[in-house]
Amino acid sequence: MLQSSFENAEGDLKTRQLIDTRVEAEGILRSAVKILKEGECLQIQSGVQEIRREIENVKTLIKGEDHIAIKDALEALENAAKPLAAQVMNQALQAKMGQKNIKDILDLKKENS
Repeated sequence: MLQSSFENAEGDLKTRQLIDTRVEAEGILRSAVKILKEGECLQIQSGVQEIRREIENVKTLIKGEDHIAIKDALEALENAAKPLAAQVMNQALQAKMGQKNIKDILDLKKENS
């Protein structure tokens, strides 16, 4: 019986890793799609096609059983989406701050301290 539990432990661990990775992937996919939509609303085209390719790659891989391949694809998706996410965030900040940049805001904060 003890031997059987050791034999099943490896399979159980792999199953758990796969499930955890799929859950992580679903969250990252939702975030990536949201960033794409926000980028499209702001008419940002930079990197959009690469992000879409990476999203499709992750969607394909989460149907499989290789949690390491899924993690690698998630990393590629995150790397592809970072520049667009930064642009979306910068444009949102600029809209809220009235075209002030971060340096101006930090300088103003120092003056008021």
